[in-house]
Amino acid sequence: MNWHYAADGKPLGPFTEEHFQHLVHSGVITADTLVWREGMSGWQRYSEAFPSQGAVAPPPGAACSGCGQWHVQDAMIQYEGKWICAACKPMFVQRLKEGAPLIAAAGPTVGESAILQREFQIDIGECLTRAWKLFSTQPGLIIGATALSGLVFLGLWIVSMIIGFVIPLGGQVIMMICSGPLIGGLLWFYLRLARGEPAEVADIFAGFRRQFTQLFLASLIQGLINLACMIPFGIAMLLVFLAPMAVRHNPGPAMITGFIIAMVLGLLVAVAALLYLATIWTFSLMLIVDKGYRFWPAMQFSRRFVMKRFWMMLAFLLVAGIIMSAGMFACFIGMLVTVPLYYAMKVFLYEDNFRDLAPPST
Repeated sequence: MNWHYAADGKPLGPFTEEHFQHLVHSGVITADTLVWREGMSGWQRYSEAFPSQGAVAPPPGAACSGCGQWHVQDAMIQYEGKWICAACKPMFVQRLKEGAPLIAAAGPTVGESAILQREFQIDIGECLTRAWKLFSTQPGLIIGATALSGLVFLGLWIVSMIIGFVIPLGGQVIMMICSGPLIGGLLWFYLRLARGEPAEVADIFAGFRRQFTQLFLASLIQGLINLACMIPFGIAMLLVFLAPMAVRHNPGPAMITGFIIAMVLGLLVAVAALLYLATIWTFSLMLIVDKGYRFWPAMQFSRRFVMKRFWMMLAFLLVAGIIMSAGMFACFIGMLVTVPLYYAMKVFLYEDNFRDLAPPST
């Protein structure tokens, strides 16, 4: 049943029971505050409505400058007049390390509309610098977790290849289903490190605990759409190989040339489509594993945000991808460094733009 209270001669409300108690504990409603709810004969002082509680003596607490919720002060930290709860502390500390103003570091969360209205921050050099700094602080943990994740992917790929020999396209489906939770877990590991939170190797499997269904649905749907982009190339390539059998004599150079041109054009179209999709869905898995988004809203919100600066986002991914691929030139050993840099760059870019995004209400 909802409550009302009076302040400055004006009735306020309605408030849920939980919200009402929060106002009581935070000192907004005192013993002399007039309160009312349905079923009461009229407005009464709080001390009269709850005689057993007597005068309201709020326990020592404060509203967190990060989330706005009331907490006991013993479970909070105070920094230059700002009270920060335990849940908001890691992000608050990280923002201060990154040079954010105090008001921004302890600022409240915002909705999608606010995120879409503000500037899309992309600084490739800054993200790379922060990624290297993060790697250099905990290289053992980062290399171990990333290497283990890579071995899991390799094992999954081998299993999918075996299944593919028995069930056509079965291996591809297995990869599409499992890659989302695996990549989501690895991104969660890097997100925790980027926020200054304690991370462990087991966090790379967090995708199987956090939002598993939404992560695998995202990778499955994205994988199927990516496969559809390859259809024009596949048809053109099939025509090239079937052309000699389609005529009684050897096809002429003009016909072969035409099929090859069609195959090359099909490949270019497919590559362009795959690059476009990979770019617009850059943040989808992080929105799912971090903010609790469902797969389709995450893909849509990522697309809407990326389109604000699509070409800069594409350049960011190309540079990060080149850095990651550079590790292959050192007998693949260099990838133990370049792969972590790639993922760290992505999570820092995500943090710069989405760290204060409020989780979806549904």
